[in-house]
Amino acid sequence: MPPPPTTTAIPEGLYGLQAARHLSDLSGVPAVKSLFGVAAVIAESAQNARNNKKACQRLAEMAEETLAVVVTELVGCRDVPQDLLAPILSLERALEAIREYVRVQGQAAFMQRLLLSDSSATKQLQEDLRTALAAFEFKCQVSLQRQLADVHAAQNARLKNVLATLDRQTAAAEKSMRGLGPRPGSDKIQVRPLPPRPAILLGRDAEMQSLLKLLSTSKPAARAAILGPGGMGKSSLAIALLHDEHLAAAFGDHRYFISCESAESAAGLVSELAAHMGIAGRQLRQRVLTALAKDKVLLVLDNFETPWSDFAARVEVEDVLSALAALDSVTLVLTMRGTERPSCVQWSTPVLPPLKPISRDASLQLFVAVSSINAEDSLDDARTLLDLLDDLPLAVNLVARLAAVETPHELLHRWNTEGTSMMRLGDVDRQSCLDTSISLSINSPRLKSVPQALDLLRLLSVLPNGLPPDMQHPHFTAIAKCASALKSSALAYSGEGDRLRVLSPIRAYVLKHHPPSVNLIAPMEGHYLGVAQLSLKVTSLDNQAIMKQLIAEAANVESICSYVLEHMPGVDWPIAVIYQFDNFLYYAGMSSAALLARAFAKAQRPEQKLPVLMRRIVRARNYSDGEKMALEALELARSSNDRAHEAEALWRLGIARAGRPGAMDLIRQGLQIFESLGEQYAFRQGGCLFHLASGALQLDDYEASIVYSEEAIRRFEACDSFSDSMQARTVQVYSRLRLGQFAKAEELANISAQQARLVDDTGVLVSSMVCRADIAVARGDIDDALEFHEAAMALYKRRNDERNYSYAKLNIATLLTTRGELLAARRMLQEGTVGVRDAGTWSEMMVHCVGARVALAEGDLDQATASAHTAIALARQRQAGRMEAFMQQILGDIALEREPCDILSATTSNILSLVLLGRIRNVLYLLPAITRLGKLLAISGEVGTARGVFRWALVWSNKLGMKTVQAECMVGLARLLDASTPSLQRAWEHAGRAAVAACEKRLGVECETRLAALHIME
Repeated sequence: MPPPPTTTAIPEGLYGLQAARHLSDLSGVPAVKSLFGVAAVIAESAQNARNNKKACQRLAEMAEETLAVVVTELVGCRDVPQDLLAPILSLERALEAIREYVRVQGQAAFMQRLLLSDSSATKQLQEDLRTALAAFEFKCQVSLQRQLADVHAAQNARLKNVLATLDRQTAAAEKSMRGLGPRPGSDKIQVRPLPPRPAILLGRDAEMQSLLKLLSTSKPAARAAILGPGGMGKSSLAIALLHDEHLAAAFGDHRYFISCESAESAAGLVSELAAHMGIAGRQLRQRVLTALAKDKVLLVLDNFETPWSDFAARVEVEDVLSALAALDSVTLVLTMRGTERPSCVQWSTPVLPPLKPISRDASLQLFVAVSSINAEDSLDDARTLLDLLDDLPLAVNLVARLAAVETPHELLHRWNTEGTSMMRLGDVDRQSCLDTSISLSINSPRLKSVPQALDLLRLLSVLPNGLPPDMQHPHFTAIAKCASALKSSALAYSGEGDRLRVLSPIRAYVLKHHPPSVNLIAPMEGHYLGVAQLSLKVTSLDNQAIMKQLIAEAANVESICSYVLEHMPGVDWPIAVIYQFDNFLYYAGMSSAALLARAFAKAQRPEQKLPVLMRRIVRARNYSDGEKMALEALELARSSNDRAHEAEALWRLGIARAGRPGAMDLIRQGLQIFESLGEQYAFRQGGCLFHLASGALQLDDYEASIVYSEEAIRRFEACDSFSDSMQARTVQVYSRLRLGQFAKAEELANISAQQARLVDDTGVLVSSMVCRADIAVARGDIDDALEFHEAAMALYKRRNDERNYSYAKLNIATLLTTRGELLAARRMLQEGTVGVRDAGTWSEMMVHCVGARVALAEGDLDQATASAHTAIALARQRQAGRMEAFMQQILGDIALEREPCDILSATTSNILSLVLLGRIRNVLYLLPAITRLGKLLAISGEVGTARGVFRWALVWSNKLGMKTVQAECMVGLARLLDASTPSLQRAWEHAGRAAVAACEKRLGVECETRLAALHIME
């Protein structure tokens, strides 16, 4: 009988129910008895701590966890093995140190407590306890391996004796029965064949190779476990292993696949083994072991968690498993749901980690192979489906089989209404129904043994990015224990940053069948309001640290807020979270339009509606939608006497009406109201000034734009809004660029790019890239400009900024036209046009400007003329003198290309362009216009004047570094030289090099042709 229980008072809940069951056994063991007493004092003192209470409670929890480990390792022991005495003594010393620390925090004088409250002291105590516990666990493992080895040797000896006896009995029986045929009632039955090889097994090459190497090289025979969640492909991998040609050659017919799905006990497991091996009659266990011991056998026990998970039957089941593992002739492979291996087997190393979802490439290959779908538009929907399925092999297989008769688009719609229940093919077994597979894990004995584990799974169903490891929740008394139960059942896993996460199909199933209750969601309010407040700091220079925290919560915010708004009427804290968190989503370039619309629909009061409505205006896909929402916000703000939101509505309305009469006045009105409200609105004042600078830039008032942008920068920096100050600086870059201040423009652009990388602000980074691309174009560095625009396009795509993504394509189309790559330019123009359709008159003007250039290069003069005239009309409507001047230049070029050459029209267009550009002082476009004037003068026979114009433009283009203008001028000067001029060849050679440097393919071809002609003449 066990010794009587100790009289030491152990606080209830100190080390959990399982430890309590074995307390009567362990508390009487002398080496362990003192640990319970120390832990009890620590627990009691932690409750009475007057200083550093949180640290004391954490130390008490660690003491509790330490005892739980000791109980688990030593359960059933009457005496502690000698090699464990030293580690237990180390544990006792570590606990004694903690007891002294906690006691001082509750009883010592103030000064002594203060001296002992240093956080480094608690960290050292925790580290000492962890070190002692690690040493204890290591020694336990060593002791266990020795015991297993002894048991293994003893079992082998007993088995040899039994086998010898059985051999003698069998020989005698065969002798007595020799000559007799089989009789009715014979116990010999047919051996069951292996399941067929999986038709498709993708994404498991690494695991397959690891298992093959383990099974082929292990001495003695290998013992391996294939673990992982349901639907991960464990059975398929094991069956494929059985059919491997090398293993088939090694084991022949002695390869067995035993399904344990219906084996709920040790007796059931033995019966399954016997049935598969063709054995019947009495003493099945012994006869099975005898049969397995005769030859080399590869034995796969599939779904072994079924008999093993039942705690009541586990001892007997492990006894059978130990007997199988003790046979040197048996190579043993288990497949089990979860992440826990039976401890009664000495597993071969290296152990195979639990299976994870397959790669996206493998997942897509599996989908295509099963569904036979190849159309690119269908594959786009398929990729969306795979995102929802988290690349879980069973889910991918099932949905692909459905896709053979339904389109992926239809399946997406079904997923939104039916969820995981749609993935069912005929039977409802675990291989044909995803719901059944998930349900088996949720209803497993392992999960049911921890009652609050299912509640944690419910909470995780609305948190796609999981919970951080240090999350505290008042509903859970032992959240770490719940997490462990979920992970051991393979319903959850530790993702990036040790966050506890659940695969998407499991979340969808739980959300439908076990939705979280209000008492689980309510405590999350404080956490996510804190996350939302943190998002307001992303404009400061410590962006990277903040962004890292917020990125981890982005998906959670959308999911939990959407769930609460939909299913918990009257709970409105998600509205504030969505509004504030959108600040981060905007800077990170993530879409939030649907989330904002949902919050606005649920908002009831003006003070809730207006902030969300303002964010929706900022997020509007086009100016028309923005204008409608700004008018709605203006009316709501005035009716509720909300001056701040009235100012913001005026500001946003002015932005939506950009380029139209009165738009700048609306922004100025908003600025005046903000200034009247005081310095607390400095950020909003900076925003108004920024858009005034942008408006002045579009109206080609570059000096005013610089003044506005400098004032905006000052106010943004006064409230530490560095990202916005960098955006204002990019506006100034454009103004200085068009004034011909290239060096200053490049300096400012580089500063913005460096700061954007420092704070990881993709919005500013992409703006600075576009600035640098325009500077490169001005200097004729077309290749550099293409690289900048392509990088900007990639960032726009990442930010889901469809409008600017399309603008980038239009810019690239212009550059490709300059390089003479007309097919690629036309394709980019078409794609860009689709992306900015219905985005406003500015976008329409841009499309026609680029279209005119491409059509001119293609030789379609009528189309080029029509596009240029449309662009000029829109430019006049938008008061965009720069764009009108540029299109006048294009009309001049078209006139020169006609047959016969229309010099008068070309000259008229060019003079109009010069007048417009001189009025707005746009040096960027002025020099190309002057070069065109030189060309017209040369055609008209004014050779001397033309030469003077080209030389003047060449001097200025050299000063400003404008390579394209340099090439035009040098080609123009070469054309004016007489054929007998000695320097003619050298002039064309210089012009040719300038054309190549400027990527001007048209001019380059002309130079090559002229030089070839000169060589022929020689």
